[in-house]
Amino acid sequence: MTDSAPATQSILQAVDELLRRVIAWTQDSHGTPIMPPAIATQIQVVDELCQSTKLPELFMPLHTASGRIMVEYEGYLIHELGKYRPENGSPGPGFWASMKELAVARLEADQPPVERLEPVSTLLQAGVSHAQIGLQIYGRRGVGPFIQSNGDVDVGLIELEAREPGSVIEDDWVPPWHQQAIDRRRQLLEQQTAILSKMETARHYDDPCTVEEMLQQGAFVQQVQRAKGVSRAKVLAAAQRIGVTPVDGPGYQQQQSHPGGEAPATTVEPEHDEQSERETVRSLVIESYQESNGEKTAAEIVQELRSLGHDVSINVVTGFISHWKRRQKLEAAGAA
Repeated sequence: MTDSAPATQSILQAVDELLRRVIAWTQDSHGTPIMPPAIATQIQVVDELCQSTKLPELFMPLHTASGRIMVEYEGYLIHELGKYRPENGSPGPGFWASMKELAVARLEADQPPVERLEPVSTLLQAGVSHAQIGLQIYGRRGVGPFIQSNGDVDVGLIELEAREPGSVIEDDWVPPWHQQAIDRRRQLLEQQTAILSKMETARHYDDPCTVEEMLQQGAFVQQVQRAKGVSRAKVLAAAQRIGVTPVDGPGYQQQQSHPGGEAPATTVEPEHDEQSERETVRSLVIESYQESNGEKTAAEIVQELRSLGHDVSINVVTGFISHWKRRQKLEAAGAA
């Protein structure tokens, strides 16, 4: 693991970029509820940086938050129940909650300590002028405890503070420019958490895109149907009209023609059956993996499940195992 200031600075920059992309995604009036590839990539960048760097104590909440986001992201990828909103393809509430946690941890990770200035008496003894003390050290841009309304330095107040420390500058005094920086950071956090809270509680993502725009952005036929409340026939007609090849989502099954050649007028979208099958397969994968104490390979588990009549790929099995292991690690860390 790396252990250096540049490494932790890289983490902060990566987290800032992830938050920026997520907020921009939620605020994009022409966007899609489906997670953009750029955000998925940045989630993995943040996770890799956090996992490969020996972090100081101050960064541990950031490390925990990034781990939870990765769990939510992996659950989203495999459409785990509760982590994927089937009505529009967006992440579930846990993803947005973990993003809020990340935003809070980011603010605290490099919260600058309150600036402590040299006592006035010490500065005077060192030969620092009244003007420098009032205008440059204890004041900036015409603002400070020793600056008069006309902009001049109040020498009498400086001398009083030198003789009686605390008479002008209280012990808990925070330089105005420092407080402004703190207030700006706090305001940014409040804006971010307000947006993420709205996404967390939203039942539906109000997608303003038209059917044509969603198709042009690569949305599946079923996603367009759910987001816009239109029939499959209308989606296919729109695709033909704008010259886009319509693509069905994973697991979509269309009824076959009858032996007599008559094509049925309806199609089957077994969304709930697919979810149930997915949960069944996930349980069987984890059960098989645990029973072997982690010794079974994904290929062996695939062969085992296929023999039971489940159509599953190595990528899906690997995703289930990876997601389960990460959740176990996160739960163990939380219990410690």
